[in-house]
Amino acid sequence: MTIKKEILLVGTMHFAQQGNLIKEKVLEILEVVNYLDRCRPTKIAVEVNKSEAKSLNERFRKEDIIFKNDEVEQIGFRLAKQLKHPYIYPINWEGSLTENNMLDLHQVIQSNYPDIQKKISDFTEKDVGISHDVRLLESYQQLNNTKILKDLEAMYLSFVVVEDNYEPIGAYFLTKWIEREMMIFKHIEEISELEEERTLLIVGSDHLWMLRKLLEGNGWGVINPFG
Repeated sequence: MTIKKEILLVGTMHFAQQGNLIKEKVLEILEVVNYLDRCRPTKIAVEVNKSEAKSLNERFRKEDIIFKNDEVEQIGFRLAKQLKHPYIYPINWEGSLTENNMLDLHQVIQSNYPDIQKKISDFTEKDVGISHDVRLLESYQQLNNTKILKDLEAMYLSFVVVEDNYEPIGAYFLTKWIEREMMIFKHIEEISELEEERTLLIVGSDHLWMLRKLLEGNGWGVINPFG
């Protein structure tokens, strides 16, 4: 019987946005790392541009490294070193989607699409961040909750109807977003060599809904380690 390739999808917050708070959560970071260690991944992949593989791994292999306040190093590097992995795999591709594309889309939604704006506002109220009062492991469990990911998918797909002076800017936005997801998916496929592999991917949680569809559609066993 053929064994499926497995991937552990870990949706994450971006630590750099709250760097000072991250400095206070070292023990909670170690709790998350130890939790993921029990899943025994054979490879760790992170949301860093694939073109930066050489410099990323030169830094990863430093013995006296002081980890940056980002999820790539605080979670990805720590976990890979703990598992004695020789390499860490960058799989990101920035694509052509810009900050201005996102700002333009949101401005049009705010002005002309109250129903979609309500979806965004409702989701933002439920959005999970890093908090003094909540253990980091609990934040990850909330962020990777199936219901939240379904709501995220519905919010993104609602953008398809957004137009600005008859320009389908919502569809253009989603086209660029999906192009990026396809390239990330391609990079995951390229690092896969053996049927019995178990890759762990640490990636911004906005990517999870589309990546899950692509991976499952191509025969991967997709695991939510916080499910």
